[in-house]
Amino acid sequence: MQCKQCNMELDDAGKCPQCDTPGQEKNPLATASLVLGILGFIVPAGFVGLVLGLVALRRIKNSAGHLGGKGIAIAGIISSSFMTPIGLAIFLLPVFSASTDLNWNNGHCMSQQRKIAYAVLAYYQEHGDTLPTAETVWNDCNIEPLLLMCPSKYKVTNGYGYNSYMSKKNLGDASLATPISIILTADGGDANNLLKSAADIDATRHIHNIKSERDRLFTRPDGFIASYVDGHVEFLRAKQASLVILKPEIKQKTTE
Repeated sequence: MQCKQCNMELDDAGKCPQCDTPGQEKNPLATASLVLGILGFIVPAGFVGLVLGLVALRRIKNSAGHLGGKGIAIAGIISSSFMTPIGLAIFLLPVFSASTDLNWNNGHCMSQQRKIAYAVLAYYQEHGDTLPTAETVWNDCNIEPLLLMCPSKYKVTNGYGYNSYMSKKNLGDASLATPISIILTADGGDANNLLKSAADIDATRHIHNIKSERDRLFTRPDGFIASYVDGHVEFLRAKQASLVILKPEIKQKTTE
């Protein structure tokens, strides 16, 4: 390295012994790169530290030996490259965790209502093809209390309602609508956990298809889950609550 004043060869970055001119100046960008690299778990800091480190190396290389801090710049680049992925992982983990939890809630609720529907249909087969009485359905079907707790409404002892119009009904009755179209249970219910009208359905309990933290934060719950008399379960949009069949439609009998 040469002295920038008298061009005397110098062994280190100290003052020139001939003209007393200061030696190399450390590039402040190199120092900033190292500091931001250490703070790289804060995602923007890591990216900025990486850029500053690269810029500092370029300026040091083009300074003809007048700027120092190459080692610091390299350390800043390495620390930024190492800490930035860690910061991203810390930032994104809650995002995936939240969306996974909500999707799990939806799937778990569907599974629970399916089991409840199977229990009701098992009662039907064991009691002369007659569905359970609305007022005592939960006890008659021996449904476990935990099965009645909707994961999206976990503070409520029973988060589901039973279609009161299906009380003591025989599904073989030719006058009833097809079982695939009649609601058996759904999110919600009145004070007795019965569904007597569409207003008893908790139509905005679930969010459909959570994919991101944005969905969780900015998407309003827009639907509910229901089981049907034939045993299948599905997610329905809130606007469909007024369209579901609770009271079985009576088919018109033809007269000859």
